[in-house]
Amino acid sequence: MRRLATALACAAAFVALAAASADAVSIVQHPLPGGARLLSPDVLLGVAGGVVSAATAQGPAFEMINTGGAVSLTAGPAGPTAIRMTRGPNGNLWFLSTVLVKEPGGEELPYAALFEVTTAGIVQRARYASTGDAPVALAGGSDGALWLANDGGGYSIDRFLPGGQIVRHPTSGPPIAIAGGPDGALWFTDAGPCPGYGGPCIGRIATTGELSYYPLPWPSGPFGITAGADGALWFAEWQASAIGRITTSGAIQQYKLPNPAGSAPGAGGPTPVGVAPGPAGSIWFTDPGDDAVGQITAAGTVSEYPIPPLAGGERVNPAFAEAVPQGIAAGPEGLLWVTEANAKTIASVDPNGQPRSVAARRGRAAAHRRSRRRRALR
Repeated sequence: MRRLATALACAAAFVALAAASADAVSIVQHPLPGGARLLSPDVLLGVAGGVVSAATAQGPAFEMINTGGAVSLTAGPAGPTAIRMTRGPNGNLWFLSTVLVKEPGGEELPYAALFEVTTAGIVQRARYASTGDAPVALAGGSDGALWLANDGGGYSIDRFLPGGQIVRHPTSGPPIAIAGGPDGALWFTDAGPCPGYGGPCIGRIATTGELSYYPLPWPSGPFGITAGADGALWFAEWQASAIGRITTSGAIQQYKLPNPAGSAPGAGGPTPVGVAPGPAGSIWFTDPGDDAVGQITAAGTVSEYPIPPLAGGERVNPAFAEAVPQGIAAGPEGLLWVTEANAKTIASVDPNGQPRSVAARRGRAAAHRRSRRRRALR
């Protein structure tokens, strides 16, 4: 159920909730070429070189779709399973994928692979490791390396050097998402159990490999994580219907999302999963439980904005009008970009815009035409 923000108090801090007006932001749906659907829309989105990119499934191949065009890639007869994208320390776009590799005996086995796409559109692939690896997230480090959250085999945070060398740092639980912090370290969400604590936590790893853990209140369900303009890390807690904030010294604060009905996450309650920094020190998030995007301003005000119902041709499942927003990334010109599990589109969010969607603009234009026709007939 879509809900407007209401005032509430949370244990960690008082959150003033702004009433989300229907025209407070612009939410525009951008159709993907050929009616394609996103590959792994829950986590797949990246920005590099001023270009926003996502990937779509096209049979055995897939395309990198961006605001400036598309470059087609083929990654094995069974096709890839794209997982995460990030801007690397070299400014290029990097993403994870699973590809089939033919072994000397002729057997084809799935391997994790890293793809690099330069700003000129040149695509390079680097074999990651073994069939037991399952990297699920990656981030560029301050040391010039890529850092990956690996929940396959033994859980670990892996440091991937440009030459292909991998250094593994075992973690206590499965890491979920990872981001570079303002202190030069990498911060990640961990499902737990974390050391000395049976629940989830936020982890920190220095570029030299030292690990630290900060336990979270239960339930939490930490998922996406990002660095904010305030020098802290922000993360989504889908099981707590909240957005968390942790300082580099380990102090944790929680911002509850509006939930007037008191519904549980996944049963009508807020379920935030993606987070990204926005303009003016804000943090933006996706909430598939409410089919909405939202923001927390620098002053701590929480607002949610429902995504307009998808038009019939924009839906992956024609029976449902909900977009189901998942991944979110900050793009050029202050826009936020959102992937949606039930959409053949990718959405842009303009915090200062007026029109809410392509469909809304079409509806208003049609109403205007009907009004003009009625006046002409009088």
